[in-house]
Amino acid sequence: MKKRVHFLSVILILLLLAGCKESPMEPAAVLSISISDSTLTLIQGETHKLTARVYNGTAGQKTVLWESSDNSVASVSEDGLVTALSIGNATIIAHVEDVIARCEVAVVKEGDYETKVRITQNGHLNVNKLIVVLPAPSTNEYQTITNLHGNCGEYFVALNSNKILYYLEKKFSNELEVYQTFDYEPNHINIDFSKTPDKKNIYGSIPPENYIISDGTYIDTTNCTIKAISDSIWALSDGVIDYARRCYEFEANKLKYIKGSWRSIQQIILEGGGECGDFSTFYINLMVRKGIPARHNMGVVPGGGWHVWADFYDDVYGWIPVDVTFKNGNPEGDYFGKYNTDLIIMSQGLTSLHRDGLDINFNPIQSYWWWYWYGSGSGNLNAEFSLNGVVQ
Repeated sequence: MKKRVHFLSVILILLLLAGCKESPMEPAAVLSISISDSTLTLIQGETHKLTARVYNGTAGQKTVLWESSDNSVASVSEDGLVTALSIGNATIIAHVEDVIARCEVAVVKEGDYETKVRITQNGHLNVNKLIVVLPAPSTNEYQTITNLHGNCGEYFVALNSNKILYYLEKKFSNELEVYQTFDYEPNHINIDFSKTPDKKNIYGSIPPENYIISDGTYIDTTNCTIKAISDSIWALSDGVIDYARRCYEFEANKLKYIKGSWRSIQQIILEGGGECGDFSTFYINLMVRKGIPARHNMGVVPGGGWHVWADFYDDVYGWIPVDVTFKNGNPEGDYFGKYNTDLIIMSQGLTSLHRDGLDINFNPIQSYWWWYWYGSGSGNLNAEFSLNGVVQ
């Protein structure tokens, strides 16, 4: 009888030991995992940190692995930092063993407007340096610019308030796109010269005197024709505003519209006219000759195309827009002291650039500049500029 009891005791002990077979230090199975964001919308170039949470006991001590369904659109680091690389959609996945969680990422462009230069190769050139420059729109007297963002390169101020997006490529192969996106809101101007304004039409801290320049090509105050015209009109004028209006009317009547722009002041005089950039150049020469600050306003039209007009500075009214080209095309119209055009101004005044071997002095930049150097091969590179966006 005692032996049977002892045998049963042994069986009971074995059953108890069997019930304690699993070590209390071993983690429980993973039941679920979640990510801090299930969806993300990122602007190209932005980053965002995702965090993962693992549910069920000590399973959270295990390492979470991260991966992207498309690393060309959005990449993710080993600690969950997502980087938006190009326009498109990608899925960021966090997983522990075979349990996963997802975050859907959309990478979008910033702003309602985009200016872009696309460079392509035609042939087989060994290009060892390529420089692309895009003028960057800035908030000024005629527009408000927000959310400016470039896809590559760096922004810097080249001259006065002119900002540019500058990109240097040392190993160009077949195709390159340099672009910037932004939001744009026009500020229409209609100056009433019958009264003193409550506020001058001036923005920023750039002294107007910075726009009294004579580079000898586009603006040449020593030009004999400009001197003779300005002296004769000045003799009839009653102050700066009257002189400016007389110059506007004289030029609109005398110059003719000729295709092909950005002539030197001497070429404009010899040919007797030009396009909008040339009309503005001629007008600015008449202003600067008399010590009146004046500048080009160069831009692109949201609906397509380019345009340039001039403005000059007055101590009472500030910057006064003058569109001689419009007056030339519509003699009955009034374009003195008025700006009612949806034009995205890319630069004001002439621009200088000294960088990476480039030495550009006082040149107009309206849409883009580009240069390339190559060591061997044959063919050429082609550049295509575009403006995308709609008027709000």
